[in-house]
Amino acid sequence: MNFIENLENNIKTTTENGAVAYATTGSKLLDFFYKVSSFRKNPVDYSLFDEAYYQDKAMALKFLLFLRDVREGMGERDTFRKLLLHLTEIDSQIADKFLYMVDLSEYGRWDDYIYLFANTKDESLKRYIAGILQEELDDDLYNYNNGKSYSLLAKWMPSINTSSKKTVVVGNELRKYFRMSSSQYRKTLSKLRKGLDVLEVKLSSNKWDKVDYSHVPSLANIKYKDSFLKHDFDRRKEYLIDVA
Repeated sequence: MNFIENLENNIKTTTENGAVAYATTGSKLLDFFYKVSSFRKNPVDYSLFDEAYYQDKAMALKFLLFLRDVREGMGERDTFRKLLLHLTEIDSQIADKFLYMVDLSEYGRWDDYIYLFANTKDESLKRYIAGILQEELDDDLYNYNNGKSYSLLAKWMPSINTSSKKTVVVGNELRKYFRMSSSQYRKTLSKLRKGLDVLEVKLSSNKWDKVDYSHVPSLANIKYKDSFLKHDFDRRKEYLIDVA
């Protein structure tokens, strides 16, 4: 049965405004696609994702990334996180492969990993995510100490000296996986965040000529690339040539 035949045999319903509409497209994937934006204001209907997932797992996972993609997709943070957590619960093997192959920070933010870490009960998944974060944190420290750009991970890492009890709990749990003392954890985040904060302050004050491009985080390099060239063309071009 083709798409048109599906529609001809479909059950009709009404929209919130009283207009006549089809209750389904005849495709579980399309149904999920059309309804996913409603989850911003309403509870996530996991059954819709399940039906789409078991109809075509590969396409459902591709759509999951499109759902989160902040540059070329829908940029739906909360729905993506809830569905990804749900995926780890209904198909842990595929979820593990998905997380191994995909860098979530490239589609969203580093705290997508932290959300998953904080909400999963799967100990092996916690260890895996902690390993990803620790590896990136080590790389960031090395790059910071050697005058190179580094990621925005420190910005999203949970602090252990904040008023939010939940944040403190997650932060302490992570630092224990990292085998860091409370002091080491705080000082590490403070050092990296200071470098990130300096950039934001300079940009907001239009002090483009004061930017040290060797310390600009990788994602910030992408985000502000046009602005750097517009406001500080000569220094920016010189930096890019040196890097090349």
